[in-house]
Amino acid sequence: MSMLLIRGSFRVNGGAKPDGDTIPFIPDDVEDWKLVPGRSQIVPKADGRASVRLEGVDALETHYSNGGYGPVRHQPLKFAHKAADAMLNWLGFTSIDRHPDECVTTMPDTVPGFLLTRGADAYGRCVALVGRRTPPAYGGYEIDVDEEMLKRTVNHHLVSIGLAYPAFYAGLPAHLREVLKAAALAARGATPPKGLWSDDVTVKGAKIEDISSITDADGAVILPSCSAG
Repeated sequence: MSMLLIRGSFRVNGGAKPDGDTIPFIPDDVEDWKLVPGRSQIVPKADGRASVRLEGVDALETHYSNGGYGPVRHQPLKFAHKAADAMLNWLGFTSIDRHPDECVTTMPDTVPGFLLTRGADAYGRCVALVGRRTPPAYGGYEIDVDEEMLKRTVNHHLVSIGLAYPAFYAGLPAHLREVLKAAALAARGATPPKGLWSDDVTVKGAKIEDISSITDADGAVILPSCSAG
């Protein structure tokens, strides 16, 4: 399938709170944000950055709120933080300092990379496959994305090491879904299971007594959409 390629850099310093499936991105040409279709227009900050939601994956929540009100909550942070750190390390950040409010500072300040996107979601986030370093083509154009290209993204990496669930938006082609599905099955079926699959109870079920049953360090590890959706 064809996706719009946008080249630029990732930057989290300055108050961002990246988790395992969301990260800020600054295009080399900020006007490229206007090329992204979707339900809501992407409105970048003054430095050009906007939030990117990883296509096809879902990591445990480091922080979320109920529609903007009520306390900020999270899922068990062991795997939530591992997913976020794994994403940042894969992209090329060599030092990660996470603060109590979930803001992150990194070294270096920025790393180069690119997005492959079908559009923005209802929250104005660019939903994309995320690549690192030099992109395979010029920015601002649509390119064909096949199985091998998908395997070169952090989306596939997080699923293959068991730190993100496969979670598909409508419209992602079946052949790309199958690649992520296969990676998840391999991570879950490894001996021992990789990453969060060692503790996952999404299908098996767990006793939920109150909110702490899914937020404490020893709380139930379940697909994020089941707890925060």
